[in-house]
Amino acid sequence: MKKIISIVLVLALALSIFGGCVAETKVDPNAKKKIGIISMSAVQSPTFKATTLAMEAVAEAAGVELIKVELTSYGDEGFLAAYETMISQGVDAAMLYTFSEAVIPLVTDMMETADVSYFLTNRKINNEEMKADIFDNENMVGNDYCNEKQVGYDMVEYLHSEFGSKNLAVIGLAKGDVNGDMRDAGIQAACDELGINLLVETRGVTTVEDVTNAVNGFAGAYSEMDSILIVGGAVTPGGLA
Repeated sequence: MKKIISIVLVLALALSIFGGCVAETKVDPNAKKKIGIISMSAVQSPTFKATTLAMEAVAEAAGVELIKVELTSYGDEGFLAAYETMISQGVDAAMLYTFSEAVIPLVTDMMETADVSYFLTNRKINNEEMKADIFDNENMVGNDYCNEKQVGYDMVEYLHSEFGSKNLAVIGLAKGDVNGDMRDAGIQAACDELGINLLVETRGVTTVEDVTNAVNGFAGAYSEMDSILIVGGAVTPGGLA
């Protein structure tokens, strides 16, 4: 719920900027403004479905048009292609997700060149030099993100307190994913503090079959395993089943 509220407030903030831009860009003040967002219907992510519903409700109330662009592949190239499509469709602003931190400057440069306002969401900028450069740009509206490390810690603590977890297996994101690495740090901190044995990890799963194989492998090798934590990723909903 907090994340949905955050996105709603973010969209409201993005909308508030348009009033100050009309005189400079000589845009008809009566024209409906367009905000570009990524559509992830093919990914089937419950998180993105929830945030999209929230943004649709706010956009309708505010009288703006959402331009939803389908993400064709879940990676840097897929996101870049989607933002190019948004720009070509004449958006005034965009809600930005990125697959990795490294690609953020490229995405924001695209927006600035096209004079599109943007809000970076669901991604913390850990590189301080990059963060300073991006936050100094006039087209930058803001940035929101989860405390990924705390989320990782809380999930393990919940497994321990509610279900007595003592021997944990983890299906994680590939190393180098900034959000995933922070979640991993929280998981490890909780295991250390609570005396939980982190038995085994597998990384970079991309299909439901990968999840199935990982779980079967865990069960065959670690009879003491009492819980499994899936750190995240597009494969999670199908993997849970």
